Amino acid sequence: MAESRKTQRRTTQEAPTSTKTTDLPNDLPTLFSNLRQIILKKAKDDEPIDSTIFQYIELIKNKIRDLTKLTQPTEIFDALQATLKLYINDILSIKNALNILSSSLLQDIFTTLDDAEENLDLAGVFQNNPKYARTVCFRSFELLALSLITDFLNEKCPIELFSHTARILQGIIYRILTTVECIVFKKNELQNFIPNIRLLLEYVDRNKQNVHHSNMPELIKAILNFIWSLVDDTSLVPTLIETNCPEYVLRWISMEDLPLTIQRVCLHIIENLARHEKGVKVLNSANCLAILLNFKKRVLDPNKTNQDDVYPELRLVYCMAVSLLAEPKENREDLDYLRKILDQLMQLAVDAGQSVNYKYGGFHVSEPILVLTKLCVHDEILKYVLNESNVKGMEAKTKIEFFCKLLTKFRGALASDDDLDQLTLIALFNILWSISFHDEYIDELKSYPKFLITVKSLVIDDGANTVEQYIPRPLSSLTKAANGVLWNLDENNPGINKKSKLFMIILLCFTILARATRSTVDPDTQALNQSGTSRVHRMHVMVSYSHADSDFCHQFVDALQKGDYKIYYLSKITHEEV
Repeated sequence: MAESRKTQRRTTQEAPTSTKTTDLPNDLPTLFSNLRQIILKKAKDDEPIDSTIFQYIELIKNKIRDLTKLTQPTEIFDALQATLKLYINDILSIKNALNILSSSLLQDIFTTLDDAEENLDLAGVFQNNPKYARTVCFRSFELLALSLITDFLNEKCPIELFSHTARILQGIIYRILTTVECIVFKKNELQNFIPNIRLLLEYVDRNKQNVHHSNMPELIKAILNFIWSLVDDTSLVPTLIETNCPEYVLRWISMEDLPLTIQRVCLHIIENLARHEKGVKVLNSANCLAILLNFKKRVLDPNKTNQDDVYPELRLVYCMAVSLLAEPKENREDLDYLRKILDQLMQLAVDAGQSVNYKYGGFHVSEPILVLTKLCVHDEILKYVLNESNVKGMEAKTKIEFFCKLLTKFRGALASDDDLDQLTLIALFNILWSISFHDEYIDELKSYPKFLITVKSLVIDDGANTVEQYIPRPLSSLTKAANGVLWNLDENNPGINKKSKLFMIILLCFTILARATRSTVDPDTQALNQSGTSRVHRMHVMVSYSHADSDFCHQFVDALQKGDYKIYYLSKITHEEV
């Protein structure tokens, strides 16, 4: 099949001349219906295009041009999209008329449609009318389910129509890409189109070996960008998992002979999948971290000094993906190695956070913020990000001010259906909670009244408990993180100072331990004690690390060890048995 595609030729014919005039219908549906009947009749005798067919083709093209005279762009595009569906269903679906269907004269109908659409500023229309963008998006998805398209993707398309069908499919995909930028999908909204998305992935998988390093076919490029654009919406990750998307991209990124352009898209898709808890689970079960490490050794390490734009981008996305997939304790790499990545992440967060649509360079602000949130559980990384990271063009005076102001901008996320906005809000609360554990930043945090008002209002907001289904596991819920911030800032109980709070915690701990120890001595143990054989159940105690009072934590553990306790000390996310 691959060889026959390379040698395919589209049939070209001269336009037949005729002075005969024919009374033809004036509406497009009737024109297409009549043209279909004429072609079916000609197909029986394997006849070429005659003057009657030519007249119908010309009249259809003129009617398409007349559509552009309509007043509203939405009205024009609705008519163009309906005409495309007629062209596919009524004409290109005809069997045994390939000599006519493959002719440039007939295929000029699609060219005329394409030209008319090019003159519309659809990107602007969709941007100003998201509701209409949603309508067009789903109408375009329905076109993917037409038999001509599914036959093409299943390698059942006649070779004579291959290039023309590929061109039509490419146009449909790019139209969806334009609409996706302007709409917010709801959970399971694309469930009905899982088979069609899976067919697109299967098509790429079958044809990936035909992609040359210097020239990737436009259709392959369109499909890859299409999948990348869909997975950028976190709510669609579970749907894309059902299409076997993770399996395909992990296979492709592992192949040394595939062009870097394909592997680049695969890396971005993996990073986006890892922003959802289900994506993390599926990727980790497929040994994704080992696959990424192999990619690093094969592609990134040999190009450490290569300043071609693609390699700094790949290094950044690689680190983002690994950070999202790995456990926090595995994220603690050499800070010197991470400095450039942390600079890039913080710069990306600032650039995206200060843009109108919260996007920059193809990234949504939630992407760098989520990664920073996971990395900043480590004190050294947090302090580098806040105090030393190299950022240009930041409007805020400090990094903390930037995070606080960005959080207030996303206050309305709870009232929206945008999962990316909700994820951004939760990630911001988590990173600010990490910051609030450090005494040196508390005064600054308390100096932003809008930030404090936002935190307090969200603590009592009932909607705060309904936005957690798309959070990677290490993140805490919005309510928990917000309460944690207020506790660390002494905003829950402003009358209680830190020493009093610490004393209360210690007293509570010892009270619980004393009661627990007494309650664990059962009657049999008491009998043994009375008989002279002492055997008391040993208490297991877990002590959580405190960023602000690490010295006290060690002293507290030492004091507990003097008793008969088994101590587990959670030190900076790593579990240390003392």
